[in-house]
Amino acid sequence: MKLSAVKTVGEILGGYKTRHVTKTSKRTGKEYQVDVVPMLEVYAVSGVTIMNREDGTTRYKYSVTDPNRDLQYDISAPNKIDTKFGNVIQLHNVTCGVIPNTSRVWVSAESVSLKK
Repeated sequence: MKLSAVKTVGEILGGYKTRHVTKTSKRTGKEYQVDVVPMLEVYAVSGVTIMNREDGTTRYKYSVTDPNRDLQYDISAPNKIDTKFGNVIQLHNVTCGVIPNTSRVWVSAESVSLKK
């Protein structure tokens, strides 16, 4: 048996099932494999925050809580929705990774929408 200290996005976010997705790096153009949680429904804790990045792109940060997993975290997405405390939002193709030189993780979604 191999030992591993690396967890999947599903394990980090509390036991969600994941699937493998092939993505292409915007920087290098190379394909790579990543695990994603296809869809999460969480509650907004606050409104959206705009994040202007050094590379000129804009992302939007959402503070959310997942009461089913007793977790609260920030997640970024490329699209903006108007949200407020208590709105149920859907996060699509969620992934995460370790922030270098820390014990923290970043969490990202391909898109976010309000639950209808």
